[in-house]
Amino acid sequence: MPRPAYAACAVALKSAGNVVQLLPAGEFRAKDGRPHEVDAWVLAADSAATLIATSTGKGRFVIDYEHQSLKAGANGQPAPAAGWFKVMEWRDGEGLFATDVEWTDKAAQMIQSGEYRYLSPVLDYDRETGVITRLVSAALTNTPALDGMEEVAALSLTTDTRGSSEVREYTNTATAQIEALVRSSREALEALKQKTDEALKAQSEVSTLRQEIEAARIEATIEDALNGARLLPGQVEAARRLGKVDFEALSQLLDRPPLVPALLGMQTDRMRGDGKTPGKAVQTALSREEKHLCALTGRKPEEFAELKRRFAAEDSGLTD
Repeated sequence: MPRPAYAACAVALKSAGNVVQLLPAGEFRAKDGRPHEVDAWVLAADSAATLIATSTGKGRFVIDYEHQSLKAGANGQPAPAAGWFKVMEWRDGEGLFATDVEWTDKAAQMIQSGEYRYLSPVLDYDRETGVITRLVSAALTNTPALDGMEEVAALSLTTDTRGSSEVREYTNTATAQIEALVRSSREALEALKQKTDEALKAQSEVSTLRQEIEAARIEATIEDALNGARLLPGQVEAARRLGKVDFEALSQLLDRPPLVPALLGMQTDRMRGDGKTPGKAVQTALSREEKHLCALTGRKPEEFAELKRRFAAEDSGLTD
């Protein structure tokens, strides 16, 4: 079974924004000769992945001053934090990094002024293999211990007044541009919606007009067929329904001779003035309704014309 052991060792700080190096990659030792149980401490991509996985969700790691968090129980002194982090990242060929360090104002000032230059991680490792298994904490120190580490070059932008101002200015500008883009997009969408509504309205009006024109054409065709005795009143609704479905079929159906050809002509009635010789020829025209009535009752056009003439004569008092 692996036997864990703890070790505290100082490494030179390197910071770019909120990023600091915690441990180097590969095999490394402290300048004071540690570790004594194995040839070197070891940290590779696979062991770093395990370390990061076991640390995720454990809360934030503290960075204190000179490991006072470990000494407070013995010396009774306060152990103020210099910073905090919880996100770690492995970088091939470089090592393990903390990527979200939040420095206190005091610690940031001390690092900026050079009062502190190194970071000392407290780590847990296997005494048989030297593989680092866990990171416990870290501290600011001025006692370098590990090879392969670099000093802090810059602080987080949040601790640099000029940097903070530039960031705020950049953020404000970006925010204004985003808001302007959102407004422009909203206005474009409103304009597009309005044009879409107008297009739909116009389409509806065109559709209504087309329907009205089609209905008028059907009615005109039916009217012409009624006048031409090619259609009976009782067939009108059926013809209208057919016209709405297939106007060409209706036109072909009605393109035929009159149902009763004689109904289209003027009926001649010869009136005899003296009862022997033909009288003057009188044209008795039948209306469309009269023609349809003849077709429905089976009367001949001349019979209906004679009845019509007689009724007209009786009304005028000219009957014999």
